[in-house]
Amino acid sequence: MTEQKTENFGPKKEKSAGIRENVLREMAECEKSYSDNSQVKERGGDFCKRCWPTYFFNNFVYRLPDEARNLFESSEVMDKLIFSKEKGKRRGMTPREFFHDIDKTIEELGFSRKDLEDFFWACEKEKDYRPLLTGDFFDLYLRLREKGYSHDDLTL
Repeated sequence: MTEQKTENFGPKKEKSAGIRENVLREMAECEKSYSDNSQVKERGGDFCKRCWPTYFFNNFVYRLPDEARNLFESSEVMDKLIFSKEKGKRRGMTPREFFHDIDKTIEELGFSRKDLEDFFWACEKEKDYRPLLTGDFFDLYLRLREKGYSHDDLTL
């Protein structure tokens, strides 16, 4: 029994490490792409350092549970297959299924939905998004990637 757990743990850990490396590489590419943008260059290096994480995470914050999403909970659209043309894991899911998986992951990680949302908006207020690259926000994004969601699934 112990051997089986060890065997299952090893590949999963390697897979997680590989996904983390891929995400970090994607982030580095995103930062470079963002800093190469002529409009960003005009605003200066400090602006780029503070703001490129929003370019990477794009709409990820809108996948988190909040009051606006709660308004749609009873809507028919939550149970319609609107992700049929997606390429990633989200393909074939209804919005309710997709959001439920995100909510479940937040709970599995022991995070507070409100704290995640408040944290993002605090970064927004300060116009410094570098804290998003560490801590719970990043850990949630990474865990969802480990579950098979693509960057586009989570940010577009």
